[in-house]
Amino acid sequence: MKISKYTKMFFILTCFQIVWIFCIFGEYNNNSYLGFLVGIFYIFFYFLIKKRKYEAFKICFIFSIFGYFFDSLLSYSNLFVVKSNIIIGYLPIWFIILWPSFCTLLVDIFVFLRNRPILAFLIGSIIVPPTYFSGIILNIAFSNSMFLVFIIMMIFWGTFMTMYSIYLKKVNPIL
Repeated sequence: MKISKYTKMFFILTCFQIVWIFCIFGEYNNNSYLGFLVGIFYIFFYFLIKKRKYEAFKICFIFSIFGYFFDSLLSYSNLFVVKSNIIIGYLPIWFIILWPSFCTLLVDIFVFLRNRPILAFLIGSIIVPPTYFSGIILNIAFSNSMFLVFIIMMIFWGTFMTMYSIYLKKVNPIL
């Protein structure tokens, strides 16, 4: 049975949102492992059904490292800190799986950004930073300077997505 491209995209978007919700609300309910476990299940299943595993793994690994490092710096500097009972380094345990889960979107959803670095910058800098503030609303995160953090996030995410667009143009993976 052949699954359509749009069905796969819907599945990946839905699964990432489920992981994100379980990470956030698991932490909100003092269960840091919940999002981590759901994310592990998703990543396992994602790579189980993925045809070009190496290319997908490479994108997920490279961009997860950048993202995890960025979030760690924000936490280390106390600019944006997610409170948790289970911290690894400077971040809750579920960040270890949230980043690779997000990067599955880079592999299968955001490929339309290939050769579109300006659009990639705009999408990254406008759409992603507000999602961080859901943690503040739920009282699982805090920021010492929301304006500064928002500017830093806009710059990081715009640059992150632009690097992704350039990476795709350079390696041109057909996933």
